[in-house]
Amino acid sequence: MGRVIYAWPVASSRRVTTYEVLLDDAGTLSCECPAFIFCKAGQPRTCRHVREKHAEAVEILRRFKAGLALPPKPTLAPAPRMPLKKAVGDGLVDAIAAVEL
Repeated sequence: MGRVIYAWPVASSRRVTTYEVLLDDAGTLSCECPAFIFCKAGQPRTCRHVREKHAEAVEILRRFKAGLALPPKPTLAPAPRMPLKKAVGDGLVDAIAAVEL
């Protein structure tokens, strides 16, 4: 992989975590998600995140090679915290995970 020139944050399908789709100076897209990392042998390395960003990546690579300014890198709102079920006595109550970032 060449030098990374652009990165997109993308949400997982369940919006539980965030991955990054990376574009390098050779025009190669990669992703940090399990589908991309653990693709079957002999299959092209891709995932839905890479496919979603392909058209945008073509334009960004064109701008990069022409020496034009690249668009600001996007940000993604943090995934909503998922309620957890916690056993209390004979019943279940909802508890929100308190994670310090």
